[in-house]
Amino acid sequence: MDREKRGVADKEAKAAADDVDGDDEPLPQSAATARQHARAHIKSPPENQRVGAHHRRVRGKLSSKKTAALLAALPRAQCSILVQLRSGHIPLREYLARFGHADTPRCTHCNVTESVRHYLSICGRYTHARTRLLNSIRLLKDASLQDRGFDSATLLSHPDVIPLTLKFVTETGRFPRHTVNPTQVFHED
Repeated sequence: MDREKRGVADKEAKAAADDVDGDDEPLPQSAATARQHARAHIKSPPENQRVGAHHRRVRGKLSSKKTAALLAALPRAQCSILVQLRSGHIPLREYLARFGHADTPRCTHCNVTESVRHYLSICGRYTHARTRLLNSIRLLKDASLQDRGFDSATLLSHPDVIPLTLKFVTETGRFPRHTVNPTQVFHED
């Protein structure tokens, strides 16, 4: 009898080791291990991860408190468009195409992907408004701006540049629901 039980046990052990039934379910993790993996993923997300990549690029060095104060000082329309530009969740063709609301992610003017970076820095449709924006930035007395390129991070996170960027958005007319009176420009007291 013992021999039979050992034989059955041996067969079951071999089947489990070989995974004969095709059940590839991983062993459960402890809660502590799951938290440890989650923290490691949050601290250093994979380089190829798209989610949040745009926001990580443009958030700049503004702290949460400074960002909250900056947003609180803006009219609602400007606050909304700034948050959308910073997060990348804005009705540009790249974002709309992800959900099937645009037939292609390409800009109708340039035939390249219409992203926040493209809208702010590249698109030929907005060259005149962008030139005015860059000239206004050059007139600022902040020396750190003179050494920086005029990338999305600067345009969307530098407190002195944000009002100029919002004026650019208004001048382009690309987001008519978020257009405000051009004289209603954000300024610090």
